[in-house]
Amino acid sequence: MSRATASLRSLSTGQRLLQCAHSAEIWLDTEMQDMLCVKKGAVRVDCAGAGGDRHFVTLVLEGEIIGPWLKPEGAACYVMTALTMTVLEWRTLDNEPTDVFAHSLSAMARRAARLSALVRGTAADRVMGLLTLLAGDCRDAAPIDLPTRKNIAEITALTIETVSRTITRFRKDGLLRPRRSRSARVNGAFTLHRPQPTADEHLGMAA
Repeated sequence: MSRATASLRSLSTGQRLLQCAHSAEIWLDTEMQDMLCVKKGAVRVDCAGAGGDRHFVTLVLEGEIIGPWLKPEGAACYVMTALTMTVLEWRTLDNEPTDVFAHSLSAMARRAARLSALVRGTAADRVMGLLTLLAGDCRDAAPIDLPTRKNIAEITALTIETVSRTITRFRKDGLLRPRRSRSARVNGAFTLHRPQPTADEHLGMAA
């Protein structure tokens, strides 16, 4: 068992919340018997083989849970990477209501097609698709903390250079606007303004 896993298991008898810095990595055994709830933020989950090679599995967003049902064939462990400042809560699997599992599993199932779409289409579509997932779909002008360019690139199958150019373009076009606190810009904090549908897209929706 890794030190990260051991420290997480110690939460069950003491402190239950774990604060993860932006881009922090946590390694978990695939034989985990309990689960983690994402109280705040978002994480990417990769499976890692015995040789250290990684394979992207899914995103887990705020309010969702990570548990043994994610176990992929042949994986030695999971690697969770905090895409933003993240708070995790260690929970006992046996004590969790059934509806919590249903909500989390159905949310991840619905997201599967959208995650597949993140590796197709233009760079702008891929990056905006990921940012929209992280910001939530319910409203415009949504606050968002950007993941690292490296994480965005790996999830969207783009190069870091292409991601950087795309983010720069979004900022120039006003789709990403820096958030400020007491007149000072908060590093990595933006407001996401999704592109407005074109006239043709409006007509398509009306039809």
